[in-house]
Amino acid sequence: MTLHNIIMNLPLGYVGDLNEQELLIYKTGHKDARHAAAELVITYRLLALVAQWREQRRLCIVALHRGDVMNDERQAKLAKERDVLEHCADALDTALREKQP
Repeated sequence: MTLHNIIMNLPLGYVGDLNEQELLIYKTGHKDARHAAAELVITYRLLALVAQWREQRRLCIVALHRGDVMNDERQAKLAKERDVLEHCADALDTALREKQP
């Protein structure tokens, strides 16, 4: 089970002697807190993924500019990987920025 799922399935826990209205308020707050925590987990995982993609892109650029002997097919594949990684990282950056308050 993922951390996101664990957070989303956290039990309500002991609520004591709450009346119906207080219990509804408590449940609503509990639900909101679970959703916020689960979104944080996803956001931080995406940020880590962006960092990994940027590092992979950097390694592609280094390989392309290092002057290593490589065939045209390998060079084209690295260039394509670099472009895809850059696009993915930029798209995630944009999505995360739009999501922030």
